[in-house]
Amino acid sequence: MQGAADLRSAAMEPHALLARLAVTIRNDIAPEVGDGFARTQAFMASVVLDKLARQLELAADHAALEHAEIAALVVDLDGLLTGADAASVRAAVVALPTSDPTAGLAALVETVHRGRPDLGDARTDELLSRIRTVLRSRVDRQMAYAS
Repeated sequence: MQGAADLRSAAMEPHALLARLAVTIRNDIAPEVGDGFARTQAFMASVVLDKLARQLELAADHAALEHAEIAALVVDLDGLLTGADAASVRAAVVALPTSDPTAGLAALVETVHRGRPDLGDARTDELLSRIRTVLRSRVDRQMAYAS
């Protein structure tokens, strides 16, 4: 049996621990389960753990990329907006860097749609196009662990 010091030095990153657990379930536990349904559930548990491990492994990099994209989006949208544009749209753009990215982007999209009468169709479509680019990047990053 390992001593406490050995256990502390053997600590793993959470993503690595989950990945290792997934391998153990897939290779050692699931094949030994007699019941077909339970065996399938064990294999599926290993898949879920693999995906969660990958998500945790990429979380910091993805957050940094998202932060940079949102900062660039704010600059980009600020350049497209003029003093005559809807104040609520400008406020949503200004609030974006300090809000939760998901909630902030959702609020911005909603505000741009509501501001269509003041912005006009062309400006609204241009703003939404720029926002969609960031949203598409988020989906692409999520696919790194969802596929």
